[in-house]
Parts: sequence; C-alpha cells; structure tokens
Amino acid sequence: MRHRRVIIGAALLVLLAIAAVFAAGALVPGGTSAAKAADPPVLTVQHNGTLIKQYTLADLQVLTVYNGFAGIKNSALHVTGPDAVTGVRVADVLQNALGGTGITSQQSVDVIAFDLYSQTLTSDQVSNPSAANWFMFNTTDGDGTQLTGADVHGQLSSILAWARSGSALPADEGPLRLYAADSLNEPVVMRGSDSEFRVVKLNVRDQVLPSWNLTLVGLKSHGTRPTDVIDTQSYQSCAAPGCHGVGWKAPDGVRWTGVALYMLIGQVDGGKDMTYNARLARKGYRIRFYSATGKTVTLSSKITVRRSSIVVANSAGGALASQYYPLRLVGPAKYVPASKRLGQITKIVMLPLK
Repeated sequence: MRHRRVIIGAALLVLLAIAAVFAAGALVPGGTSAAKAADPPVLTVQHNGTLIKQYTLADLQVLTVYNGFAGIKNSALHVTGPDAVTGVRVADVLQNALGGTGITSQQSVDVIAFDLYSQTLTSDQVSNPSAANWFMFNTTDGDGTQLTGADVHGQLSSILAWARSGSALPADEGPLRLYAADSLNEPVVMRGSDSEFRVVKLNVRDQVLPSWNLTLVGLKSHGTRPTDVIDTQSYQSCAAPGCHGVGWKAPDGVRWTGVALYMLIGQVDGGKDMTYNARLARKGYRIRFYSATGKTVTLSSKITVRRSSIVVANSAGGALASQYYPLRLVGPAKYVPASKRLGQITKIVMLPLK
C-alpha cells in the first residue's frame, strides 16, 4: 500500500511539473516550445530535394544582415523604387546551411515560393550577381534597354529581403522577397517578374541547367512566317505569377507551372499588338510541338481558346527533370492526353489545316 502511495505521489509531482512548464509558457500542446510556435520557420533549404536546414526569421537575422537598395520595373514600364531594403544574401544563407562551403559553379539554386512557383538561379547569379546576369534597368530609361555592367557602379547582391523602407514586407510579398539589390542608392532597378515574392524554399541542385531558347513560328502571311525566340530568363520571367504565369495541378498532386499555350501562340498568330487571335483559333489550325529528341505532337487550335489550363510548363515545384527540361506540355486529359504531354520542347509551330 505504501509503495502505491509513493508511485501516486511521484506521478502527481510529474503532473505538477508539467503544469508549471505550461503555465510558464515553455510548451504548447504537441510538445512544441512556445518560442518556436511564436517564430515558425520561414525558409527551408534543401539539397537535391533533401531537407538540410530550416530558418526562422530570427535565425536569418542572426546571419550577416544586408542593407542596400532595390526596386523593380514591371512589364508596363512602371518603376517602383529603388527603396532601402534589409535582408540576407542568398549566398550567405547557403554557405551557412551547407556547412560553410557555399555552392560551386557546377550547381544551381531553385528559389521556390509558397504557391510552388519556382525560378532557377545560376551560381553566378547567387555568388557573383551583375547586370550581365540579371536584367537591370535605369529608372530614367523607359525603353526597356538592359543595362551593362558599366552602368551599375555599386556592388549587386542577390538577397532575400524581409524589410523595405524600414518596415516589414506586406503579407502579400513577405516575409521574404528575392531582390537583386544595389549597395549604392543609384537609379538602378531589376525586372519586376524576377523579384520573386513570398519565398519559402531554396533547393540546391548538383546540376548546371543549360540555357535554352523556345522558337515560336506562325502561319505564312504575305510570303513570310512570323517568328519569335524566347530565351531562358525571359520565359522564366514571363512564367512568374505577377506576369503571365499559370499552373495546372495533375491528378497525382504535382503542380506544373509555366505559360498558357494560347499566350505563347499570341506572339505569332497575327493578333493586334501581339495579343491572342481567338477568332483565328476558333476557325482552326494545327499547333505542332517539337522536342529536342525529334519527337512531335499536334493539337487543334480550337481547344486552346482562352484555356489557361493548357500549359507549356517550365517548373514543377523546381526546374523540370531532365526527361522534360526545359519545357513540357501539360493540361487536363480531355485536351492533353498523357500521350501528348511532350517534354524537352524547343519549338512550337502553327500549321494550316490539312
């Protein structure tokens, strides 16, 4: 009997101790510390998709803090900034996460947002950013001409900012936003669609993704065929959520993001001011896709009319796997059956009906 009382007494002491811990706010239900619950992780770092480290905002602020200036020019040529920004260099985060080594010239970095939109940075964009590897503009320049290295006098840094003009970023941008920031307060801004917002993950991949071009070819008119060539960075920028980016979620849960097919066709279909010619699409023509391997698939223009779910994807939560890179045609099976989800796309051509 006495032994049982000792056990009960000990149990009561344990319960009282736990209660005291809860009362002091050290734990919250589920065993998580109150400090962690109040300051949850805002950034995850992965290496080839494997978790390496997570950072709270306080963790990032312990690293070397960056103070500089950044701004954007959007597709309508409207300039915002440059404003004072505070954050941390992407290179410093990766050096910390990878045990002090940083990334090599044989690696690249996927910058992934909360909605799984992703853009991939080269090692130079991370470690040696310049006007040569970022699209940078003078704020007084309205024609969209890219600056050269000689036009930027300050040192550029690729950063994850948590504050702008002395205040935390608004909820629809933060807590972290990617900027190519300038050490000097000079009239230099970046392309708006490259300034990814609500960044939540960095994935270091042991792969140098080759640059590529997508060639678009229209129907013959007056003896010529309209042609447009979109380079890697321009396509990635166009696929940004704030530009023309769209997504399609596959039945297996993977979200593919890129540019709607009809938006691409609109560059060469003769529409006014390079807008999509829906009337011509309804009338009918064929759209043929060419892969780097020589394979082709063909769709009818009639299924593309204003249908943003038919996507030429450049991302699936990160740069595409090698069997699909750089671009893959995806969409609902009703319009794009599995047999037509071509990868490694390099050219899209409009063809007349047979």
